[in-house]
Amino acid sequence: MKYDYQKICANLLKDLPQRTNDVIERRFGLRSGKRETLETIGGSYSITRERVRQIEEEGFSKIRPRIKNCQKVFQYFDNTLASFGDFKEENALLNFLGGEKYQNHAFFLLTNGEGFERFSEDKDFYSLWARKKESASLAKSGKINYK
Repeated sequence: MKYDYQKICANLLKDLPQRTNDVIERRFGLRSGKRETLETIGGSYSITRERVRQIEEEGFSKIRPRIKNCQKVFQYFDNTLASFGDFKEENALLNFLGGEKYQNHAFFLLTNGEGFERFSEDKDFYSLWARKKESASLAKSGKINYK
């Protein structure tokens, strides 16, 4: 692995309030390796899913200004997606970027990086990541194989 995603994520999360940090770590499985739902996290804090989502978004708003310190990793992600034709099926991309152990960290970074777009799974397509919306549209049109 070219970058220490675990360290990069820890630096982005440092100085966040404890609950905000915990919510984000659990949502993305950064500590346990298993992503948790809004409902599960909310239940442990006796708050609603919506409140968990708000806490998560508040955390993201504090993380975003710190992203500028991580431009090398995001350039690597951008170059990687470019090498795949601007988009890649999510599991394949996360495995390529993070290997077995750091896929959740790569997912967290992609989610917070600018210039990356995630397209959710639907009845016809697996989830995928793209550099541009137009690239994902090409994949979904069936004209290009994105696996």
